[in-house]
Amino acid sequence: MPILQFSLFVLYSGLNRILRVSDFSFIGVVLKKGAQAIQSCNTSIKEARTVGLFAVEKTEDLYMVQSALKQWANGGCLYFPRSRVLATISELGVLTAGEPSNLTELDTRPIWRHTRPMLPHAKSGFHSLAIRADCRAIQVGVGDSCTALSVRCGIRGSDFLKFNSMTNLCSTLMPKQWVCCSEGTLPDKRPKPQPDGTCATHTVVVGDGCFAIADNYGITVDDIDKLNRGTWGWSGCNRLQPGQVICLSKGNTPMPAEIAGVDCGPQKPGTRKPSGEFDGWDLAKLNPCPLNACCSGWGFCGITAEFCTEFPADTGAPGSFKHGTNGCISNCGTEIVGNKTPGGSFARVGYFQAYNFNRDCLYLDARKIEENFKDLTHVHFAFAGLTEDFNINIGDNIREQFDLFNSMKAPFKKILSVGGWAESTEPGTYSRYRQAVSPKNRYKFAQNVVKFLDSHNLDGIDFDWEYPGATDQGIPASNPYDAENYYRFLTQLRVLLGTAPGSRSLSIAIPASYWYLKLFPVRAISVVVDYFIYMTYDLHGQWVLDYGNKFANPGCPNGNCLRSHINRTETYSALAMITKAGVVPEKVFVGVSSYGRSFRMSDPSCTGPQCTFTGAYGHSEAEPGQCTGTGGYIANAELQKILEYTDKGEKGFEAKKWYDAETDSDIMTCYGTRGQGMTDWVAYMDDNTKAKRISWIQGLNMGGISDWALDLGDWFTGIKENGTIGWTVEPGNLDCDPNAWPKTLEDLDANIGKVPIPCRGMALMDILTKELEGAVDKYREISSSDDYKQRFEWYADWVKDSIEPRLMKFTALKTGEGLKYMDCKWSTPYAKGEGPCTEVNLYDPDHADPGGRTVEYTVRDEEGFYNALLKDAGISKEWIEWTTITEPDYCPTCPPKNEFCPPKPCADNYVKYVNVPSRILDKSKIKVEDPKELIDKAIPHIDDVLDLAYITSYELNMGILDADITDVITSLSMPVFMLQDASKSIEEIKKIGKEHHDTKKKELILNILSIVFSIIPFVGFAGQAAGIATRFATAALIIGEIGNAALSVVDIVDNPAAAPFAILGLLIGVEGVQVKGAREAFKKAANVRRALKADGLKSFSQEFVRKDSLVQGLLKKCFK
Repeated sequence: MPILQFSLFVLYSGLNRILRVSDFSFIGVVLKKGAQAIQSCNTSIKEARTVGLFAVEKTEDLYMVQSALKQWANGGCLYFPRSRVLATISELGVLTAGEPSNLTELDTRPIWRHTRPMLPHAKSGFHSLAIRADCRAIQVGVGDSCTALSVRCGIRGSDFLKFNSMTNLCSTLMPKQWVCCSEGTLPDKRPKPQPDGTCATHTVVVGDGCFAIADNYGITVDDIDKLNRGTWGWSGCNRLQPGQVICLSKGNTPMPAEIAGVDCGPQKPGTRKPSGEFDGWDLAKLNPCPLNACCSGWGFCGITAEFCTEFPADTGAPGSFKHGTNGCISNCGTEIVGNKTPGGSFARVGYFQAYNFNRDCLYLDARKIEENFKDLTHVHFAFAGLTEDFNINIGDNIREQFDLFNSMKAPFKKILSVGGWAESTEPGTYSRYRQAVSPKNRYKFAQNVVKFLDSHNLDGIDFDWEYPGATDQGIPASNPYDAENYYRFLTQLRVLLGTAPGSRSLSIAIPASYWYLKLFPVRAISVVVDYFIYMTYDLHGQWVLDYGNKFANPGCPNGNCLRSHINRTETYSALAMITKAGVVPEKVFVGVSSYGRSFRMSDPSCTGPQCTFTGAYGHSEAEPGQCTGTGGYIANAELQKILEYTDKGEKGFEAKKWYDAETDSDIMTCYGTRGQGMTDWVAYMDDNTKAKRISWIQGLNMGGISDWALDLGDWFTGIKENGTIGWTVEPGNLDCDPNAWPKTLEDLDANIGKVPIPCRGMALMDILTKELEGAVDKYREISSSDDYKQRFEWYADWVKDSIEPRLMKFTALKTGEGLKYMDCKWSTPYAKGEGPCTEVNLYDPDHADPGGRTVEYTVRDEEGFYNALLKDAGISKEWIEWTTITEPDYCPTCPPKNEFCPPKPCADNYVKYVNVPSRILDKSKIKVEDPKELIDKAIPHIDDVLDLAYITSYELNMGILDADITDVITSLSMPVFMLQDASKSIEEIKKIGKEHHDTKKKELILNILSIVFSIIPFVGFAGQAAGIATRFATAALIIGEIGNAALSVVDIVDNPAAAPFAILGLLIGVEGVQVKGAREAFKKAANVRRALKADGLKSFSQEFVRKDSLVQGLLKKCFK
């Protein structure tokens, strides 16, 4: 009988039981026989006389001890099959277990599940519940026989068969089967739960199958299926996934493997396991999507059926879904919630664009709103702005209309709207909104708003900030906390406005896009605002978020398919999104439109939802309306006029219109005011469709509708004392007079409203062409003038003269960059030493005259030294020689007849530098890049750009340009501004003469480098630029000015793949305008510039960035 090697013994004794020494001796004898539990107990007596001892070998078995102690303490006895009385001592009967059997079956039933009280008639006795000890076990290997196994066990074959008594064992051996090498019961090798209660786990790898996993862990395939019916993502053995975590034992559900990139659910990286008890269904609640949007089975957030439809797998396990589907694990469903009953009166909001008089036609005066719109409940006056000190600003362009609006008595509520897309995203104003709601400013801002409302006849305030927290609007990314700051500002404003009936209303406009709306804490905001203006009228468009985004348009890989921006199905999804997010329907005013979103069709014969449009992100090639003047955005009134002119057979007009029931939209193709044929596609709502849409919205029990915008819906002509004003949409009725145009970018920016919309592109192109012409003239002068030729010669000579002082700085004691590669030996009249050159000390404070001192340099790392010399100082190894240089100390002389200045005998004070680098004497062996040669190579290409500008400007003015004007200006502005960058430098080098060698050496070199870097792209667009900028930049290293801001552009012009090279190649290269045609070439070149974000512009000069910003702003003002 083997002795169990227990490591922990727990003894229990009742209050009325006294143990004797003989009892302990008896217990010891029993333990030696292999017993695990011994007890003396009788459930039929009332005295607490139970004695028990329980032994365990492993700490994880302590739960068995705890169960036994609990049973004894409650007056019970342990029960285990085949226990027996060991002996009877005085009145005690002693029980013990029977002889161990050789059965190899494993009994994994825990002892506490088999306990029951002893029978009442049982004698009080000392009982042993002896659990048979585990045998020493090994696993069967492939090809093993009983003989081989006995050899591995180190025992005789007869003993092996004795320990493994199954009759057919030797003929049924299987790989990985466990067998005994000693007496005892086969140990339970099946996986056990983890200490925290989580089941034992296995992480699936490629090639795993349930049979192999079960075989490896000593369980069955059926066990795996049963154990994992509550495991996350369990879809059965036939759908195991690499990385999947499955259970191999009973226990709590394990956390599934993390998956990089997922947005929601338990597999999002960094997810913590829930505390306390939980199951697989609880895991679905982890990491919910913003807005309570659906979390698909793959862990991605969305609001459409592909994210929101549940397809549970046959296993029914949490997180599992059928093959070929996306599934849904949380917040599933695409239905509007909370709209079973109406919430109150139905509101009708109309936005009034007060700046509509800035257009060339289509004017609505504030005084005409009531006359033309009888059913409005609210009118939002759009838009006021913010001042830098966070006051409400009524711009000069809308002041007259605001005064009229403010003073009028109207049957509708008069609301002031603040912000708008332009104000929220213009470089000069976007930051005001972020700063206004910041913790330090928001109370002041709220007070200013209330003060403004108190001083005017207004019923409420509406904010249209597009959008706090956004990162993709072509301006510096918004702070993630901006949306939360916005909410806290609104809360403070609500308090100041009051909540009593009759208080002024508070509302905000919010996007119907999940991408942008998820930034808003809409549920919290809904508590403090009276209503939301829900912008369900821009569901699709040619902006950054949609264009090129395969997720923006379902079924459209590049996001450039012809889709309606007012699609009713998608509107319903947006309404489901906001109501699921916790906003009550009665506070949602749903957007309807009085304008269309238009696109230039890639193929005019293809008009369906899979057909595509041209252009680029942020830029539509669709023809602008005659009044609205913006490609991609056209008023209902303009569309109606085009249909009327088409019906009348007016020359140059073609149009076809139909109703699309699937999207509940009116579609028109081919509208045109310039005779270019049927090229464009537009979706919109005519009056009938809008009326049906409003009825549908009201039937959904939403709070109301919001119409953008009143002035776009009909052909309004404004009011003047002498009658009406306004343009017609007849083609060719506008004359553009170049003599009346502003002459500079700055003037055009300040006076853009004075230039008719169709003429603005011409005016901007005219300015760029003239600026390019001036820059090219300067470069031609550089190339042909002897004065400049002479200065280029000075440049080369002065760069060479700068090498020696740069070498001195490079090896200067204690500070030189080259010292890290050198050691020094030094001596003075008072001391000597050797070591790092940074530790050389040639002066003794106790001696006024330091005398002659010597420093000898030794190069420890030649490769490192010469590499650093070239990289940091721009000096080649071939330009130096090693020599000895003696430098006398400064020795002041006394002025004549000055008795207070005795002559100082300091001629013997000097430093001798031994083995120090010095410039070679023959300067002709030093190669300095010739800037004149590079400029001469660039001149023909600069002329090509100017010729292209001339031709393009002419075609534009004649109305025959086959390219989008915004593409033309965007692509041409970069080379124009790069050439202009050097204009100041060209003027400055004229002023430098040879006598300025010492005083203006650096100035001349830097100015010439500035010129060179500006024209490198004109040489290198054809693939000849590699290394040019780096070679010229060595001159800046030599004069110690590599960090100069004027040289920051080196990183750009040293990269042939950078934007300037790409643009010039697309315009005047072998694949340029002459080969590809103007439309394609300018479009590709403009896209290169548009892809250059704010970070990419940092390397250009401040003047370049300033002018570029001006042009980008003008493009918005001219064509947006």
